[in-house]
Amino acid sequence: MYIGSIQFLLVLFVFMEAYNDTKFGTWFYEHKLISYPAFLILFLAVSIVVGYLDKKYVRPGELGEISSTNPILMEMKKTIDDLHEKSN
Repeated sequence: MYIGSIQFLLVLFVFMEAYNDTKFGTWFYEHKLISYPAFLILFLAVSIVVGYLDKKYVRPGELGEISSTNPILMEMKKTIDDLHEKSN
């Protein structure tokens, strides 16, 4: 997963080459000592925010869906529910 993040960052730098002739691209490449670290910090911050949102909202929904569609887990849940009913 970390290799994918590094690869994505490198793809972004290659993508920035297309903007080399624009005003932003000219400024970006003329001020490499400022823009590269700022770009890296911005990338890491956005990655952390996206990771947090994924962990908080997306992953629990996916796990719930996977659990509810898995017949083995549903059979185990039914058995546990039946045992719980018998004990009451």
